[in-house]
Amino acid sequence: MNVWSVSKGVLAMAAAMLVDRGRLDYGAPVARYWPEFAQAGKEKVTTRQLLSHRGGLPALREFLPPDALFD
Repeated sequence: MNVWSVSKGVLAMAAAMLVDRGRLDYGAPVARYWPEFAQAGKEKVTTRQLLSHRGGLPALREFLPPDALFD
């Protein structure tokens, strides 16, 4: 059985706890915490945008073969 979005609630709570403790800033670029993320024009994407799925990251635009699920 596929389980989608199971960790979203846990991640949201963990992020809120880190913000409360001053360890995470929603307005900071993701690259502050994950430097490799800044590649390919993503250096200005904020943590808030990433957590709310508004970072403008590309999506798949073509159908993949069924066995791609296992890659």
